[in-house]
Amino acid sequence: LCVVDDDGVGIQESQDTSVGFKKYLENNITQKRMEIIKRKKPAKGRVDIQNKQEGQGVTVEVRLPLETAF
Repeated sequence: LCVVDDDGVGIQESQDTSVGFKKYLENNITQKRMEIIKRKKPAKGRVDIQNKQEGQGVTVEVRLPLETAF
């Protein structure tokens, strides 16, 4: 589990700028990568993006499948 807690302007505000569009593309690419991982190794990996209250940033949780050798 990897958690990123961002105190920026939030998703809605960032989508109103050209930087927001770039972030949208990055998120889309991340989602597609997770789909590829799931196809190769059926596991419960996912990316959850939650807007904080009143546009005070976002919290992103990335869960990647872990395979141990033992």
